[in-house]
Amino acid sequence: MSVTAVPLPPIERRVTGGLWFGLALLALLGIGFAVFSTSRIVPSAAAFLARNAKKPGVVVTETGLQYQVLHTGTGPRPTTHDIVAINYTGRLADGTLFDASALQGGPVQMPVTGAIKGFSEGLTLMPVGSRYRFWIPPELGYGAAGAGNGVIPPNAALDFEVELLAVAPQSAMAPQHIAPPPNDSGAEAMPPQTSEPSAEASAPPAEPPSGVTVHTGEPPAGAPAQ
Repeated sequence: MSVTAVPLPPIERRVTGGLWFGLALLALLGIGFAVFSTSRIVPSAAAFLARNAKKPGVVVTETGLQYQVLHTGTGPRPTTHDIVAINYTGRLADGTLFDASALQGGPVQMPVTGAIKGFSEGLTLMPVGSRYRFWIPPELGYGAAGAGNGVIPPNAALDFEVELLAVAPQSAMAPQHIAPPPNDSGAEAMPPQTSEPSAEASAPPAEPPSGVTVHTGEPPAGAPAQ
């Protein structure tokens, strides 16, 4: 031992034990606060839907879809063979906006079967002119994978408010042009020509209603997250 070293007084065991106990208590408090904060910000879908199902006016279907009638229309209900024109707003369970028809520039046109299962089921419940609210469980939405765009997380419950404006057969939707594959020379392959065009070829494609855009049911990649 160096003659210049200053010996430290021994630390009593009870003091050391108190320090370790205090550190452990702080760690547990930190973990508990983190869990509590997370549960407050992003409630689990099961807990959220269980509470929501008990609210007045909320109906639960056999599949687990929850809906509430905000306004009842008098028009026909769409089938799985129809297309619809709708206004809608989509939020997460914590209120975060992830999609809305306003972000598309107005009402959107889409096949009834062109959306997630819960949304498609909800559309078939609505007479034209109605406004409903849907709460969609993960298994009828984007499931454990989420939407894959960083906006809708895995196992998320979805909250939609939907206004059904119009219904039409799917044949009324304008067909999309699909370019044929290129031939060996690199030029686009042309279909064989006939001496007289067919009636189907000469008929102009059906146009969607004015002010309505086609929507596939997927949220836009750039949708704002609040």
